[in-house]
Amino acid sequence: MKNTTYLLLLFAVSTVIGLWKLFEKAGEKGWKAIIPIYNYYIWLKLIKKPWWWIFLIIIPGIDYMMLMVMSVLISATFGKKKTTDSILAA
Repeated sequence: MKNTTYLLLLFAVSTVIGLWKLFEKAGEKGWKAIIPIYNYYIWLKLIKKPWWWIFLIIIPGIDYMMLMVMSVLISATFGKKKTTDSILAA
């Protein structure tokens, strides 16, 4: 395999592990992080945003912006509301 394949695999595994821990910390079951699309639904539920935002995540180009917004909102949900916290989350 090429180095980029290893890098993408590492990124995917670390994302699942991070979401698993995040869901457990929020009181959800960690296994929900493994299921595609459903994990976004749970994430949106945690940040109290409408379910139809999932469609915005699917659109190429907008998906990166939406994931950054969702990361900032989830950090604010856990009490990280400083500007530096928002920058690091994005």
